[in-house]
Amino acid sequence: MKKYIVTGGTGFLGRNLIRRLIEEKSLVYAIVRPDSPNIAYLPKDENVIPVYCDLQDISDHKDSIPADCDTLFHFAWGGVNRNQIDDPAVQQRNIDASVDLLKASIEKRCKCFVFAGSRSEYGIQKDSYTEDLDCNPLVAYGRAKLEFGKQGREICAGSDTVFIHPRIFSVYGPDDHPWSLVYTSVKKMLAGEEMDLSECMHYWNFMDIRDAVDLIYTLSDKRDMIPENDNGIFNVATRDLRPLKEYVEEIKSVTGSSSKLNYGAYKQSAESAVSLLPDMTKVERIFGWEPKVSFEEGIRKIISRMEEEDA
Repeated sequence: MKKYIVTGGTGFLGRNLIRRLIEEKSLVYAIVRPDSPNIAYLPKDENVIPVYCDLQDISDHKDSIPADCDTLFHFAWGGVNRNQIDDPAVQQRNIDASVDLLKASIEKRCKCFVFAGSRSEYGIQKDSYTEDLDCNPLVAYGRAKLEFGKQGREICAGSDTVFIHPRIFSVYGPDDHPWSLVYTSVKKMLAGEEMDLSECMHYWNFMDIRDAVDLIYTLSDKRDMIPENDNGIFNVATRDLRPLKEYVEEIKSVTGSSSKLNYGAYKQSAESAVSLLPDMTKVERIFGWEPKVSFEEGIRKIISRMEEEDA
């Protein structure tokens, strides 16, 4: 039985990955804060073992990390709220804790370290987002993710641990954050509520959580396919690139909603209205990976979950 470690296991991405690892009949050690208010979200299974440890103190609790695991998936990251996302001090603590975690995992002979990066590392780009672009992140959160990615590659270069750095774009799904655009739109449109929106003319990309988890798992499971001198960075997105308005209109169509959509009711800043154009050539070339879930199917899954919760 393979052993895995997951940080951020109570979060949207982490708990869905844990469910996938359970399906693979694996043993999962989930590192969670002792005082985590979200512990109820951690999947319940005999093969999921909670490890109570604050990542800020990981260097003092190395014994909490099991030895000889296949992969450590590092999703935990503080300061993602509006008040702290551009706070350099908060983001530096994330870097420091992540470096300590990586070094501890190397000492415990972990074979692979998968770090959840972000599209925010790229900043504003004129063309498609390829993994070899020079990045210009706009906020401290993106700069910190970028910096730890650089340090992680350097630290692992002299070890037997493979460092993989997926950059995650826009993921949605049934148990997404209730304030996300997709979740909010489905909920309001099912209720026939009026919605105020931006012009929604910038290009966007949405990826179902099942596809995101499948790709992240593939990066670890098939890491032997990664070329020797590759930088280990991989976009986690799809090729379904279109104006955001088309996504919104598809949600309206799938929900059969009569909601009035007020496009242009509020103005976005130039930064928030930037188009996302992830390039998926590298993932396709190396792994032959393709998404399986269409946007329509993903929306219907959310609707089904909402109907179950309301029943």
